[in-house]
Amino acid sequence: MVLGLIGGSIDHAKRLIDLYRSAGRDAGHPDDRLNVGITSHFYIGENQEQALQDFYPYYHRYLSPETNGGRGWNVERTQMMQLAARRGALMVGGPAQVAEKILDLRSELGVDRFLGQVDLGGMPQQMVRDSIQRFGDIVAPAVRHVVTR
Repeated sequence: MVLGLIGGSIDHAKRLIDLYRSAGRDAGHPDDRLNVGITSHFYIGENQEQALQDFYPYYHRYLSPETNGGRGWNVERTQMMQLAARRGALMVGGPAQVAEKILDLRSELGVDRFLGQVDLGGMPQQMVRDSIQRFGDIVAPAVRHVVTR
């Protein structure tokens, strides 16, 4: 299963993942076949403060009712910051914060894969590229180092 975690917290995701695994076991599937991936909105800045500041206008635009044909909402900066906090669904921050959050998904939820939704709200191409590069150069090796110990 790949769960789109675009709001709420790890605790909310845990309830859904536990339900998935319980149903899988009841259907006769072994635990090692009940893999879970998480996907979330994603941006890695140079540091936490800069990432939140840079990402907000694009996140706000992406979610707004005007952009989503009336289906979105006007997210406030404080809401985004809550979602970007340690246990929140939004994977936005500096490399250390994002690595920590990905490792939390693994340790607390048993997540096997993480997929970041990296281009949203009209982000400039260089901003997207820089985020992907920080992921590849800093975050992925840090996560891999912990996971393969």
